[in-house]
Amino acid sequence: MNPGFLSIWIALIIMILLLTGWKSLLAPDFNKKPSLLVIAIIAVCLPLPLWWPNISAAKWQIHASVVVLLAAAALSLYFQAEKWSTRSYLITAAVIIGAAWGLMRKMYSFDPIYHWLGPMWDAPLLAALLSCMFSKSSVGQFTLIAWGSFIGSLIYCMLAGVSQQVLIGAWSWWDELALALLFAAVIRIVMAAAAGIKNKISAFWFNNRRGGTA
Repeated sequence: MNPGFLSIWIALIIMILLLTGWKSLLAPDFNKKPSLLVIAIIAVCLPLPLWWPNISAAKWQIHASVVVLLAAAALSLYFQAEKWSTRSYLITAAVIIGAAWGLMRKMYSFDPIYHWLGPMWDAPLLAALLSCMFSKSSVGQFTLIAWGSFIGSLIYCMLAGVSQQVLIGAWSWWDELALALLFAAVIRIVMAAAAGIKNKISAFWFNNRRGGTA
């Protein structure tokens, strides 16, 4: 599969769903207009060679589109989490997710034979699971995954040595990020459905029990 196919495919599906009334299910805590604006800016930046540092011998480079993504995630964290204790908690969680992401990528670079879904899918799945454990909010999960992916790339860069250049914002990087966001959305929807079913069963059992004792 060509790098970038998954991220473009997932982004198109998400944009269509957001524009057709599925926002309350996919991203209930997001404002639609700012979200679409960020996606549009990222889409404009992606084809352009906006890398920093602009040195071919640099150990790592970051694309302008990733800077836009991280800035949006940081602003989301700032406005959603009113208390600094909550912000510190989410920052710590992002570092944990980034460490797990980077270590798993490094481990699979040695031996990708043993995996769950696939070498490219496992790290995003783990990041999605951890983000859903650390935060119930879709905005919080987005922030954790975005910064976790960035931190994970830096950790992988430190572990990879000088033999490999890490491009933070390459199409393969976006593929992993898109997979993690997709997994987090699926997990969030499944958890919400399970909670709804549990509440209905509890209400049904309570009503039957009250009717039987009346």
